[in-house]
Order: sequence, then structure tokens, then C-alpha cells
Amino acid sequence: MSTSTPLNLIDQLFPRPRHIVQDTGTHCFNEGPIVCAEIEQPIIRRSAHEVQSALKTIKVEREISEYPDKGESATVELVIDPQVAQHQGYAISITPDSITLAGHDEAGLAYAATTFAQLISAVGSIDALPCLTITDWPDFEKRGIMLDISRDKVPTMETLFLLVDRMASWKMNELQLYTEHTFAYANHHSVWAGASPMTPAEILELDAYCQDRGIELVPNQNTFGHFEKWLKHDTYAHLAECPEPTDIIAWNKPMTVSKGSLSPVDQGSLELIDELLTELLPHFSSKMINVGGDETIELGYGRSKEKCEEIGKGRVYLNYLIRLREIAARQGRKIQFWGDIIMHHPELIPEIPKDVIALVWGYEITHPFDEECAAFKASGLEFYVCPGTSSWNSQTGRHDTALKNIRSAAENGIKHGAIGYLVTDWGDGGHWQPLGTAYPLYAYSAAVSWAHEANIGIDLAQVINTHIYHDSAEKIGPVLMQLGDAATLTKLSPHNSTVFHQLYHSAQTPLAEHEFLKELKVENLQRAQQAITQAQSDLELANPSSTDGPQAIQEIALIADLALHGCKQGLYRFETPKGSIDEVATEKRQELREELATLVQRHRDLWVGSNRIGGMKESAEKMEKNLAVY
Repeated sequence: MSTSTPLNLIDQLFPRPRHIVQDTGTHCFNEGPIVCAEIEQPIIRRSAHEVQSALKTIKVEREISEYPDKGESATVELVIDPQVAQHQGYAISITPDSITLAGHDEAGLAYAATTFAQLISAVGSIDALPCLTITDWPDFEKRGIMLDISRDKVPTMETLFLLVDRMASWKMNELQLYTEHTFAYANHHSVWAGASPMTPAEILELDAYCQDRGIELVPNQNTFGHFEKWLKHDTYAHLAECPEPTDIIAWNKPMTVSKGSLSPVDQGSLELIDELLTELLPHFSSKMINVGGDETIELGYGRSKEKCEEIGKGRVYLNYLIRLREIAARQGRKIQFWGDIIMHHPELIPEIPKDVIALVWGYEITHPFDEECAAFKASGLEFYVCPGTSSWNSQTGRHDTALKNIRSAAENGIKHGAIGYLVTDWGDGGHWQPLGTAYPLYAYSAAVSWAHEANIGIDLAQVINTHIYHDSAEKIGPVLMQLGDAATLTKLSPHNSTVFHQLYHSAQTPLAEHEFLKELKVENLQRAQQAITQAQSDLELANPSSTDGPQAIQEIALIADLALHGCKQGLYRFETPKGSIDEVATEKRQELREELATLVQRHRDLWVGSNRIGGMKESAEKMEKNLAVY
């Protein structure tokens, strides 16, 4: 980022622009209107209104017009100029005589308006703006979030609208809601009953809301693996790859599975998917669909075993993927798919149709984005990079892992020409974490996918305070960062989780026998406990003015208490010979039981403040299972 602008001004712009230079002098606002040609275009009209609203906050009241008034210079002029920057890029020029916002295209003009509004907010109530020039454009064509709405938690429409508003202000342009069973399909009531699914009318409403803000709502329906919510019902069980319990090897360990994946050799599987997509897709304006296809761990162990032995497991997978592509193509859609399975069969990647988009995903620090991106690029396929928030199974987050993973995805995506960047936020284990745990990682993903080099070192605590919760006390940002870093104080980094999560779910396993916890030191657990306690104290001073601020404070306090509960339980176990909860004194176990019962009730009470009632019972049951253990 090139700059000679005061750092306090730069820090108010998010994502940071790649080029910003302050010139001499200031601009006192002209008396003419906000001039914007082609105002009939929805995105252009919205951009003009965003500028108008921003000016009103500093008592500059101006009308919007397609033409300047005679004898009066425009207060702000908005123009489309393909010579400016690159696709989705923009330029802002503030001179002593004029303010011009120029977009390479409509999206670029919208982003110019967003940056200008942030600039107005940053300078506050003054009569003049500093003269400056900003030139900016994105590193990735598509920049988005994938939110899991199938692991118990389906957000309310208000929660989703607020998320979309924030995404738009961060210059993101794609949203996916990961769906297994949470769309209200007309002929499949038994699958979604009790889950509070997204209805057809709600998808139409959300799609329109997204379109108005320059965001593409991409349908996301898993169509192969992760089909448990369907196959557990007798109506669909015959389509399962493994209808009965079957021993397999997955993730390098033996396990027994059943009714998790559709069978790719059953024509009925494709007929079901065809029916579902025929109903689902007309509710989305997007010409894309994410068909999933990840973690098909049962493939080749059940009904497809013979076919897999005949032509190869990879070939069976690819054939099914091609059929999914054909189903989507009949409705004018291109497909995205998760690239993990085909990466086990790299020789088949060149055979994937070139209009299919691969999603290169991985959530640990060491994930080989470089190698996997190179494989898809070499085959001429378009692809996204998809890191994760690592908020699931964590209670308070895993910032060390998530931030490095997010940076690696951006660096390697840029290196190999990825067209998209999609940060994923899963709900494994009951989706206990609130959006507040993930928001810092959403924001960081927005920043590094927009202008990587300019945003690597941004102050995330400040971003959270200013661009998420509007906390005048400047506390909630540091608190979320401290909570997200607390797990690192334990000096252990269990795969896909934290020590707090592992302690909670292993109460009856002696510490010395646990895969991860056998390395845990009591003094490190105490350090983490102290850090979380301090964060809780600081949270009490927070003063967010965002609409979700009060709810967020309560949700953040709850996840801190859940982590502290894990710490207390672990420290009690450290006092025993073997480190098992069964050895802990009766009165301390009673204390844990009463504390957990209170936490479960708080979880239930807060759930409905941001989410639909469906799934709450299942999530709470996962949390309260330790009541019997204690």
C-alpha cells in the first residue's frame, strides 16, 4: 500500500485501499447536487444514496441529480469509467475544487461509495475533507462467506440481513448458506420438520436483499456425502451407500459408519437430487450452485464397492460429479464442488469439465494450498481457495490457526490465479459458537481477499470495534482477540479443536491416556484461565451501539464461561491421581453439574436472540450430556 496519509485515517478505512495518497489542501463542500448519471440502475442509485446518507451525518444536505445545476459545481460526482483501475476497481479524487468517485464498473462505483462513506465517518463533523487520491481494486474476483446452517443453527432473517450489510460494507460479494436439510422442500417435510428451515419465500427475500447490495447468494446443497439428515428416514434409507453399519478407514483411523452418503451407483440418488435442485434453484438469481461432494468417506465400502473395484473409486466419484453437472446445466447453472476427494485422484482432474469450479479447502496452518491450487490450475480449471474461521469445536476461537490459514489461502490463491476466496464457518459439535466468534475472521478474510498486501497487518481489534460493533469504549475488539488467542496459552493445538473443547468432551478419560491432553501442563491451563477471566472483566466495560451489540455481549460472555468451565473441570482432574472426572471429589462434581446446568440454560435463552428455535434442543443436548457424567 502506498500512502502518505495519517495512519489514524487509514485505519478507519476497511479494507485498507491498496493505494492512498494525501495531497496538500482541503476541500470545502460545493453547493451543487450529488451528480450521478444512469441513476436508474439499481446499484448506481444505491451508491448515490450511500454518498447522500454519509454527507447527512456531517450536516451536508444535498439532492441527487443526473445533471449538475447551472452555475453550481457538484458536491460529489459519481461516474463509470472503464479506464479506472481494474474490474470492480475504483478511484476517489478529492481536490480543493471537486470530489469525484469513479468506478471501473457498477461494482467499482459501489465500492467507491462505500469507501467514501467510511472516509466521512473517519473525519467526523468538520467542514472540509483532506485532499487525497485513492486507487483500489480486488485481488480476487469473488470474495465471500460460507455459513453452515445445517448443524443445528439456522439464523433468523434479521441476523442474516445484518451479516449481508456488513459483508457489503467490507466489499465482499458472495454468500453461501451450507445446506443439508434446512430448505423447506415441498415433498420432504419429514426431513426438515423441527429444523426451522429457510422457506422458499425467505430465500427469495434474502436473494433480493443480497442483490441490492452487490452480493451473489449462491445456493449450496450437499448432494453426495453429509446426507445423514435424509438417510436416517426410512423413505430415503434405500439410497444410502452403506445402509447398514460398515467398518471403514477414514482420516487414517478405523470407524463404523452407516447412512451418511448417497450411493453414486443408485439411479435413485440422482433422481432425488434432480428433484431437489429443480425446486431449489429457481429461488436464486445466481447461475451457480455449490453441490458439495466433500468427505464422501463411505464411497467404495458399500453398494459401490464392486464398481469402485472395477473402474476405481476416483472414476466413480467423477462420473457422479459429471451427472450432477448435467442436472445443474439443464437449469442453466454451473457447479462448484469441494475438491478434497478428487485430490486423492489427481490423474482425473484434467477430465473434469472446464465449466466446473473447484473449491480448494483446508483449515489447518499447514494445509497445502500451494500444491492443490497448482493441480487445478495445471488442468485449466477455475477454482476458489476456501480457508476456515476455525471457530467450531473451540468455544472461544483458534485465532493463531485461523489467521495463518486465511493468509495462506490468500497468498496461494493469488499466486495461482484463483478466481474466488470463500471463508467457511462450520457448526460441528452443536454450533455452540456465536457469530461473534467468527466475525473477526470474516473481517480478516474480507481484507486479505480484497487487497492482500495492504491488509496483512491490520489491527483486527480496531476493525471489530469500528466496523462491526461500533464500540465507543473500544473493548469488544480486544476481548474477542484475547479470547481467540487464549487457546494458544495452553501450548497445545489439537486438530480442529481447542483444549477447552477436548477437556469438555473427555471428562471420563484419564488425562494421561488422552491423545492430546496427556501433554497438557497445569500451569499452561491456568494461564489460559487467567486470560479468559481478564477478557470477561474487560467485556463488562464494552459499549457497542450496533443493533446486535447487547446480544453479542451476552453471547461472548457465554462462550468465555464455557471455556472457563472446561478449565475448571480440567484443573479439578489435575488434582486426582489419574485425571478422570470419576476421581474428583463429590462436592466439586456437584459444583460442576450446577454450573453446567446454568450454562445450558443460558445457551437456550440466548439461542433465540439470533437464531430460529429449530436445532436448539439438539445443540443443548450435546452440551448437557456432561450433567450425567458429573
